[in-house]
Amino acid sequence: MYRNRFTIRLLGTFEVARDGSAPIRLWPKPRALLAQLLVADAPVPMRRIVAELWPREAPESATVNVRGYVHLIRRALGTDAVQTLHDGVYAVRLPGAQVDYRMFLDLLDRSRTTDVPPERIIHLKRALALCGGPVLSDVPHGPMLGNWVASVQDHRRRALLELAALLIHGGRCDDAQRLLRSHLLEQAADETAYMLLMQALYAAGDGGAALAVYRQAYRELARIGMLPGPRLSALQDAVLHHHPLPAGS
Repeated sequence: MYRNRFTIRLLGTFEVARDGSAPIRLWPKPRALLAQLLVADAPVPMRRIVAELWPREAPESATVNVRGYVHLIRRALGTDAVQTLHDGVYAVRLPGAQVDYRMFLDLLDRSRTTDVPPERIIHLKRALALCGGPVLSDVPHGPMLGNWVASVQDHRRRALLELAALLIHGGRCDDAQRLLRSHLLEQAADETAYMLLMQALYAAGDGGAALAVYRQAYRELARIGMLPGPRLSALQDAVLHHHPLPAGS
């Protein structure tokens, strides 16, 4: 019987804690291996482990090293924490573990299965509250973790923009503004976020601030060699002429 209860954080600094105690400490390579096994949530063969831990060039001792890392993980988490299914294929086994990423996806699913805007807002807020900074920020990323992190960041961005739109449509423009301004500090070239921020300001009666946001968007997009798209330009035109917001904005 597995008696330990683990709490696992993947949506920020990587942490694994047992029964509410302090996070378990591991050296960088074993940490990266444990993160890979947790993210995969399925058996991982040795070749994929090696490619993840040494994306450029693996040492001749790579296989032996991986077995040593597995031993260190088992010593830290328990002998049953990592299973060897057959030679060189490993899977993590932590029954009953609370994993923030699973909770995040569950809350996003709940937000999609209700047509009640206040309920969707609650689910999206709870999902975003689980995101504690850059994903796996203290773990080296090989190809697998890199792709997973990019996917999580995309999920988070979509959830945040959806939440902002719901807040605006519900008349909570100040809340939407704070959410979007914070997001743009991290993703300064997110054109959709600028559009929503302009909508929030215009809906609140501050056309001047909305136009200032357009100018900010223009500058940030120009830094990466882009120009505002037609929807953002149409929104600027509507604000300039005090027209209703364009359909679909």
